[in-house]
Amino acid sequence: MPVFGDFPAGFAIADAEFAVLRFGLAQRCYPDVTLMLNKHLSRRGRPQVFTKKNLAKYAIVPLAMGLVLPASIAVEAKAAPPKISYESGRFETDYKFKTIEFSGQDWAIRSTNDVMGWGGPQAPHPSDGEGKWVQGAHVNGKDELVVQNKGIDGGVELIATESTGYGTYEFSYTGDFDGMDPSNVLGIFTYDTAEVAIDRTPGMEKHTNMKGSSEIDFIEISRWGSADRPKTFGMVTVYPDDLKGFGDRVPHKRFDIPKGVQTIKTKAVWDKNYLRVITSLADGTVLSDDTQTKRVPRDNGTQQLRVNLWTTKANKSLYPKAEGDKITFDDATFTPAGEKRKTEKKSDKSTTEPSTKPEDKSKSDKKSEKSKDSKNTNDSNKSKDPKKSDSTKAPETTQPEKPTENTEESNEKGSEDGNERMNLIQKLIAILTGQG
Repeated sequence: MPVFGDFPAGFAIADAEFAVLRFGLAQRCYPDVTLMLNKHLSRRGRPQVFTKKNLAKYAIVPLAMGLVLPASIAVEAKAAPPKISYESGRFETDYKFKTIEFSGQDWAIRSTNDVMGWGGPQAPHPSDGEGKWVQGAHVNGKDELVVQNKGIDGGVELIATESTGYGTYEFSYTGDFDGMDPSNVLGIFTYDTAEVAIDRTPGMEKHTNMKGSSEIDFIEISRWGSADRPKTFGMVTVYPDDLKGFGDRVPHKRFDIPKGVQTIKTKAVWDKNYLRVITSLADGTVLSDDTQTKRVPRDNGTQQLRVNLWTTKANKSLYPKAEGDKITFDDATFTPAGEKRKTEKKSDKSTTEPSTKPEDKSKSDKKSEKSKDSKNTNDSNKSKDPKKSDSTKAPETTQPEKPTENTEESNEKGSEDGNERMNLIQKLIAILTGQG
């Protein structure tokens, strides 16, 4: 695209009508355009509405709505689509984000760019109403993944660049979970945003996402804005493919996280019509053992594993004051179904092993009974762990108490942006056509 006059690089005079659309994640614009746009309005006796502060919220794009507006407005060059690969047999992209390597996978660190046009679930910053994302992740000298958010000033989200599907997911992470800011949330989950990469790539068929976005929250840890709650709690939540709304999700039973610095291990087995998630402490104490065999999202080949640490707006009076927290991971491994983990860690032995199928669980129980019968009398006097959960116990499916004003938080996708975009367009049209 050619450059005209004194316009900054990447901009040109538009020969057609234009519109101003607001995006949840601001498109990068040059501050010099502020002066150019205001001069354009001033010559026509209109208020100079653009400022250096608010310009970053806007992207100037060709008009395709049949509206008649003045021409000769700067248009930002169209951004190139992110690179997409299927070399592994599965969808893979980094969304043009910076990447790091940890636990045998490449992880993209979410930031503000021209690919993802939404700011959720991070709470909107009081200064401009935008959810901020920061580069708060790195691998330290011990080969641990350190995730550190900035509270209201920025959440952190890592995305495994290669899609993961049916198989075993293992995580080990340490932090003072009970001491977390009450508005902060730690999440480990699958989610599908492939459309933002596929739909803008020429020659590719548009991506059809599931109604639940293939989201499986293996765990979310938070107080969800309830500062007076005695303990931080964790919970597994599933969003079925036929989701009818946020209230149609499948939440499992809440469980408290002990006080003090804790190392938590979460292990999940996901297969067709089967999900089992076990969360335990480093000493083997089981905090939660959940199984689901109905309405389990299917592997569509494009969902990606994610880890995030973000601020919820559940408590509107509290979240603007949210401060940062730090969680350290020493394991975040995915093993495809039918395969064995390549490297086993000694610490993994303390985690209860979920079976890959319900029928495998009953076989394991029979073998265990035979083993007990063959033990001598000395073995029979050994104590049993009273805290170990019964693997055959049916999962708790009762709808738990809903966190305060949390209806939009866990699955916030920027639904408010659409109405706001139209309002801004209408206001600008009125200004530029002399009706405002």
